Amino acid sequence: MSLQVFNLVIGNVMSSLGVWLRNRRVDLIVLLVVLTGLATGTHFWIADRNGVMKALFPVQAFLAPVSCSNRTPQWLSSLAKDLIPKMRAISSQLILIRANGDEHHCETGWIGTPLISDSLNETARFRYASMTKPITAAAILELERQGRLSMNTPVLDVFFPELVSGEEGKPEAAEIQIQHLLEHRAGLVGKNNQIFNSRRKPWCPYALDKLTSAHLKFAPGSDTQYTNINHCLLGEVIAHYQQTPVREALSDLLSLENLGIRFIEEVSAKDEVKRDFRNNEFYGERFTGNFDYLAVSATAGLSGSALAYGHLMTDLIERKYPGFITRPEDMQNCDTSVFRQCYGKAFYLYKAHNQRYLNVKEGYLPGMSGVVVVTQVGDIFVWLANADMPNSVKGEQMKWLLEYLSDYIG
Repeated sequence: MSLQVFNLVIGNVMSSLGVWLRNRRVDLIVLLVVLTGLATGTHFWIADRNGVMKALFPVQAFLAPVSCSNRTPQWLSSLAKDLIPKMRAISSQLILIRANGDEHHCETGWIGTPLISDSLNETARFRYASMTKPITAAAILELERQGRLSMNTPVLDVFFPELVSGEEGKPEAAEIQIQHLLEHRAGLVGKNNQIFNSRRKPWCPYALDKLTSAHLKFAPGSDTQYTNINHCLLGEVIAHYQQTPVREALSDLLSLENLGIRFIEEVSAKDEVKRDFRNNEFYGERFTGNFDYLAVSATAGLSGSALAYGHLMTDLIERKYPGFITRPEDMQNCDTSVFRQCYGKAFYLYKAHNQRYLNVKEGYLPGMSGVVVVTQVGDIFVWLANADMPNSVKGEQMKWLLEYLSDYIG
């Protein structure tokens, strides 16, 4: 082929390519924008997944389905919608059971990935976290009702009675009674008494003899400081009297399986709502805590629906366990208008702005928030959600919810 012919062919090819590019200019621009967007999105997803999820929250919140049972009060259905942005939780269950038996519930969001999974229903399970504690307290009160222990039973007397019987050389923990554990007045405070520890096993429940050498921050019964190890010990007390492992003991005493309430593991079960970690700066999909979930069984180890929790509370209230519902007269030496201060045997007591008293227990685990509220007349409210509540330690959002509820229940 001569050079002249070759140049002619190349010229025709380039001319045709130029015409094609001009005709496809818009398509190429769109393709370029899409590819650039995908590359940028992938970069941010890898570099800052939580940031991307936070940016998507307003869209997911706007599109989140909300459904309520028939004849649900307007204030409750409105609250279900308001809690999505207020608590930063897409998926949640709310249930209200009146003292007269009337029952209402609402669900928001999805059971799995937002927008592509099924809408949340009333039977899906959430992790109860520390809302497990009132259930553990009820099991202790059931053992008391059966005459197998009393509130002033020394805890060491359950595990090491020989150490309590003598008059000399008693360990500090010898004065800790069952009621002190229930009311967070045992004095077992400090880093050596942590059970939510992903690096090493806690001494409760695996080395209960450590209790005999434990140093207390204050004398049992003289002060109050919330700590999780109290309910680990209570779980072991229950296991001791039932002569079965703690999970089996709790489930049998309160018939938890009949309500669909089960114990959790690190990996979520198929019927548990997908947890949302976008507001958690430490835990996430790849690292959910690695806690010893057997050790926290009686502290934060249960999961179930809000409906199941409400029905269980109804049953426990009907049993009329002494001290299960805290009354104002039980807290004469405690300022109940102060948030999270006045602990009874199962709940803390909070006096709202309108002077109504609420029994409250909150629950938090990575990717999960919730609360149960029981009024003096027996109304029960339960909220469970799949996300970390902003600044849960300070609790401003939770105080807002309690004040809001006090105008409508109890």
